[in-house]
Amino acid sequence: MSAQMAAAPSGAESHDPPMQEVDTPPPPPPPTAHLYQLNLQNQTAVTGGGTLGAGAAVIGAFCGIDKQKEIALIQHTAITLVRVDDEGRIHEMSRTEMFGVIRSAVAFHTYASNKDFLAIGSDSGKIVILEYNPVIKQFLTVHEEPYSRTGVRRMVPGQLLAVDPLGRALLVGALDKQKLVYVLSRDHAHRLTISSPLEAHVPNSVCLAVVGLDVGTRNPVFAALESEYEDMDMDPSGEAASDLIKVLSYYELDLALNHMVRKARTPIDATSHMLVPVPGTTGCPSGVLIFSADTVAWRGVGIGPDTPELRVPLPRRNHPLGDIARPSMVTSAVLIRTRKNRRIVYLLQSDDGDLFRLIIELDPKTAQPVDMVLKYIETLPSVAASLCFLEDAGAFFTASEFGDHVVYRLIESTRETVEEDPLRASDFTRQYAQYYRTDAGFANMSRSFGFTSRVGAADATALATAQRPLAFFTPRAPGDLVNLAPVDSVASLSPLIDSGILPVSFTDSSIGQHVQASDGRVMVTLTGSGSVGGGGAELRLLRAGVRSVIGDRGSAVAEFPGVPSGIWALRQRPSDLFDSYLVLSFLNDTLVLSVQSAHVTVVEDAAGFLTKVATICAAHLGGAGLADQSAGLVQVHANGVRHIRPDKSVQEWRPPPGTQIVHAIANTRQVAITLNQASGAGASGDDFAEPGGPIVYFELDQHGQLNEYQHHKSLGAEVTAMAFGIVSEGAVRSPFLIVGTLEDESVRVLSLDPDGFFDTLMTQALLAPPSSILATNLQDLPAPGAAAPISGQFTLLIGLRNGVLVRTNIDRLTGMLSSPRNRLVGHTPVKLSPLTTNSVLDQSAAFDHCRDAVLVLSSPASYVCYSHQGRVSVLPLTIDAGDAPGAGAGAGAGAGATDGPVAVDHAVPFSTDKFPRNSFFAISGRKMRVLDLTPAVPAVGPGLTDAGAGPKTDTSAGESGLIRGATFHTAARVALRYTPRKMSICPRLGLAFVGEVDHRAWGVDDLLEAQGQPASSKDTSAASLPSVRAPAGFWASCLRVVDLRQALHLGTMTPVARGTLPADQPLTATTWVEELGNNQAITSMGFVMLQPPAPVGHTGPNPNPPAPHVVVGTAVNLQLAPRKCAGGKLHVYALDETAKTLSLVHTTDVDDAPTAVCGFRGRLLVGLGRTLRLYDNGRRRLLRKCENRNLPNLITRIQAPETPGGRGDGADDRIIVSDVQESVSLVSYLPVPENHLVVVVDDTVPRWATAVTALDHNTLAVGDKFGNFSLLRVHHESVGRITNPNWHPSADRVDFERGLLGGAPYKFTNICEYHVGDMITSIHRAQPHAATGASDDENIMYTTLLGGVGVMVPIRRQTNIEFLQLLEMHMRNEVSSLIGRSHLAYRSYYTPVRNVIDGTLCELFSTLSLEKQAAIADALNSEVDEIHTYLEELRVQTGF
Repeated sequence: MSAQMAAAPSGAESHDPPMQEVDTPPPPPPPTAHLYQLNLQNQTAVTGGGTLGAGAAVIGAFCGIDKQKEIALIQHTAITLVRVDDEGRIHEMSRTEMFGVIRSAVAFHTYASNKDFLAIGSDSGKIVILEYNPVIKQFLTVHEEPYSRTGVRRMVPGQLLAVDPLGRALLVGALDKQKLVYVLSRDHAHRLTISSPLEAHVPNSVCLAVVGLDVGTRNPVFAALESEYEDMDMDPSGEAASDLIKVLSYYELDLALNHMVRKARTPIDATSHMLVPVPGTTGCPSGVLIFSADTVAWRGVGIGPDTPELRVPLPRRNHPLGDIARPSMVTSAVLIRTRKNRRIVYLLQSDDGDLFRLIIELDPKTAQPVDMVLKYIETLPSVAASLCFLEDAGAFFTASEFGDHVVYRLIESTRETVEEDPLRASDFTRQYAQYYRTDAGFANMSRSFGFTSRVGAADATALATAQRPLAFFTPRAPGDLVNLAPVDSVASLSPLIDSGILPVSFTDSSIGQHVQASDGRVMVTLTGSGSVGGGGAELRLLRAGVRSVIGDRGSAVAEFPGVPSGIWALRQRPSDLFDSYLVLSFLNDTLVLSVQSAHVTVVEDAAGFLTKVATICAAHLGGAGLADQSAGLVQVHANGVRHIRPDKSVQEWRPPPGTQIVHAIANTRQVAITLNQASGAGASGDDFAEPGGPIVYFELDQHGQLNEYQHHKSLGAEVTAMAFGIVSEGAVRSPFLIVGTLEDESVRVLSLDPDGFFDTLMTQALLAPPSSILATNLQDLPAPGAAAPISGQFTLLIGLRNGVLVRTNIDRLTGMLSSPRNRLVGHTPVKLSPLTTNSVLDQSAAFDHCRDAVLVLSSPASYVCYSHQGRVSVLPLTIDAGDAPGAGAGAGAGAGATDGPVAVDHAVPFSTDKFPRNSFFAISGRKMRVLDLTPAVPAVGPGLTDAGAGPKTDTSAGESGLIRGATFHTAARVALRYTPRKMSICPRLGLAFVGEVDHRAWGVDDLLEAQGQPASSKDTSAASLPSVRAPAGFWASCLRVVDLRQALHLGTMTPVARGTLPADQPLTATTWVEELGNNQAITSMGFVMLQPPAPVGHTGPNPNPPAPHVVVGTAVNLQLAPRKCAGGKLHVYALDETAKTLSLVHTTDVDDAPTAVCGFRGRLLVGLGRTLRLYDNGRRRLLRKCENRNLPNLITRIQAPETPGGRGDGADDRIIVSDVQESVSLVSYLPVPENHLVVVVDDTVPRWATAVTALDHNTLAVGDKFGNFSLLRVHHESVGRITNPNWHPSADRVDFERGLLGGAPYKFTNICEYHVGDMITSIHRAQPHAATGASDDENIMYTTLLGGVGVMVPIRRQTNIEFLQLLEMHMRNEVSSLIGRSHLAYRSYYTPVRNVIDGTLCELFSTLSLEKQAAIADALNSEVDEIHTYLEELRVQTGF
């Protein structure tokens, strides 16, 4: 028997079939595939820099605008620049892809400069200095100096960066030995210059941190935290490691001699891990803060015993269950006040999320530090990788390690709380002087807590012989904020541990059919970390598109007796910042409402509007160059144009007899109307006898008089839509009028130039008659204070009656149309409405280019069209429909049905002091709603709710609504207890089964018992309990069932609707949860279909059909390093589909930790170490049937997919087995009489596979922990044999016994390879939907650990493949990485890139200059517009 054919357990007979001849068909041609990679969601994590607590988020004046600071978020392979305004709101300015790994970053400015530069250390082996250009909104490379090899290595500089506060020198260091110093200066043209590097290497030395000290104008000084390891290398016993000594080294750069020297070395605490510089003044050297275990120390610049030094204890948490032997350590710090009121103030955060205020008190006479005061402030729900203080906003930004990035505002609390007494360094001076004496008081405290029995005798002895002064405090719960108020947040999915796709469908009332939603699916993700380390463990439901929620006043602002046919928001005067009136048109009436703050009332005098007629168009006139007295309002109805002046006088124009106005448009200076010809008219042969009627044009003069132009235009066709062109900056009127016609299904551009008035400049044929036209400027706005770039084109959007959106470019000077692009958005006529997405100050600008987004209204869904960094996105607009208690999930036919999107008939943006930005009125049927794009997304889950009040929103910041570049938004959140590790989804029932587990954590029952409360069987979130760390080796686990439809429904309900729910209806999506005690850690979980045991006495095949079960594998007393456990358990739960709960059937003990489970033909496959075992379901336990003990190392994942392409007889069901470091294997199960599990195919390349999915019977998509995506296929010469219906392993007995390369006889062929840049955590097959205009080909969707979502699009045609390959080649030459990394080398980080085209690079084509675009198009024998169109079609092909 071969090593790949393991025998069945003892007692089972083995029957080998006789040898037989197999007719092998000719092998198919070698496999090939070409993929096009696109990012759907960029990485949202902010990764730390080289020094702990620094580099993840860098604050500086990168735009060079006075009193404005920006924050550069370092996101592993990209830099995102954001700005926080005075209100604390976050605005994304730009995102730059680096095509390389960013290791560290630091901001600096040179003398007499108001602009900061950004220095980057990366894996390119170069030191790079970047400068931000606020006009083009991009970082530009100023200097790029190579110094070493590429890659992330411990001896390659780039991991550590430090800069002199005056910007005179820059130090770049490695973890081991090497340090390089560059002298920075400016030339005669004030350009930044950089010198050759000066070496400051220290052999056999590890550098943990380095900072630049504030020494004024003296020679630059750097402080480094170092440790020498030469003795440890020479000591084979390892005893030298216990005598590790850390030193604080000072390096001085002699600017006169151009020389770097290490001046001094001072021994410090062996647990020191972080340095923070302290600002200095003239005559007062700054010093440095040294953070070590349980201690914060300040040390002045100098050597010897006379160097001033202050120390204050960093308190540990005080809790009966806490591991008080574990020290407290600071992970991030930020300076918030410099020497004002003779104090220097810092904010510190510990690794438990506790926030402290550190005050360094200065002597009034000498300005020398005399004392330090440390006080507890708050406990944040997540640990920050970096803190940035925003002085103008009085807030600070937390770049969270896990979870959302939040802006908090410091407030003065009015709540009465029991505050901890502040700790003063002067109170501990004597204790620190006796540095190594035993603290008996601490030992007594530890005994009183009863920890001797819990932590063991060795730990109790360590507590009794503590070597440093200790202090304790009682923290508040993370959500109980007293001194801080969250203002805004940026959603982060990091760490994205696992994901799944849930199909969503609903009933569309407009067509009476059951259809899928616009996005077609909901992505279910596991994010965050649990009770240990903060971060807020959550199950998040993501939808594609932009989220919009009902405003604060409720779900429906008003409900009318009739259906409105139009809506307009008007300002009373052009100088007003906010809208005053809301005009609604009905069949035969007009309603004028007054908008004040959040209140809408009826205007008694209708503001001069006629109310007994239907309004066709309404607008406010005036704007730049006109006084408020010359402005006014205009109302266009079927029988006239009504101009209402500010003094309430009315000027009205009426159409000729026998005609009526059918269409009208207006801006602040211009009005255009279209007349029709009444029945019977036109017999006299006058000008109005032509079909469709003429176009009449009006213009407002300098005196506020609305004048009619006598020249009318007849097109010979019925006009269906009109729009004015963009009003250019510096102009007051539009030079074009765009008109759509019915008969010829076209759009015309008419000139409004007096020299060629109403001349036809351009005619464009369409696929259907236009229903709406809108001219807009879909360009990124420049940074505030920067000059706006002037483009030669603007965008013309055309909505057609067949549900197609046409986007084309129109020249500002000639009116020529170019580059038309079509996209299907619905099946009803498309309506367009401008959407103002900027602040209230931008909304008051006089130019239309401020309106950089458009609402696209159709059925069954609406969309938002906007531009981000040169790429136009059209994303679905998700409008919450849960506005009534009765509107629950599941409304609609079919599985997974939800309420579906709310169809919007009309919409208009508006702004008030209550809704200053991103809000609009929407008409849906007879209801008018206030919709907001900047909602607060509450967590849906236990522990975050108050009885009868719904989820808390007072302590959760609102997410920025229109996040540029984001494809998904959070539709709902479900709070979890511990860190989620495993998830299985049942799409038919809409249920998610989540396994949560944390190390060094107490269970909820233990925490409740420690607080004197009885253990609760109800769902209790860890967020409502104190975060307490347990000793090493303690595990807490729970199993949870989440109703995803209920979560979606609760996530879309308004606060008013939640308050009307019955008291017995819980506001939670968790239907069942159970703690797993006995120190069990969940290691695997799966939703499987198991056959119940056959009836007693039954013979023959089992008659029972498979039933849904959930199998959970746990390890008892798990130890991580080295990996071992006391045994494992397999818990089998039966699912109650009606109650959506689980009930335990039986538990089976196993000899190892079950690391993977999977259902297989009514049975259960389990991975136990390197053993693959098949179980059958019994009455009291699982029954072992067969196993294979020869898998490589450790089984991490098992899949048994149903894929097309097999033999069809079910005898060769394939099992995909993933190994921890030896890629994947295909295992075939041979049923009775063989009863074997046979490894048929394996890989030749070792891969640390983290995600695997089957694309067909012979092809697998694999992602590994190093960020590589691979497409593996069974070798083409082997496919013909193993897919032959007559094939049996016995026919290849010789091959199986001999094997190939020490493994299975058949091997995978690697047909695609690509480096994504982040660890891939899940891979799915995603089917685009017809509603998006995508093709029918399946795409490959994947998620990454740092919160990214990407897709691989298959390219079929060879001509398209060659075109994209050539485009990628030219883009590699034109677009260089800002950090100096080769793009080809980056995408081939571990293995050469193969058959995958980088769509992220190709889409940067739109950011190139027009000359470079034209040059690339000529090289490709194509046009620039064709390249843009094809790249957009590829993104549409993804279905997003």
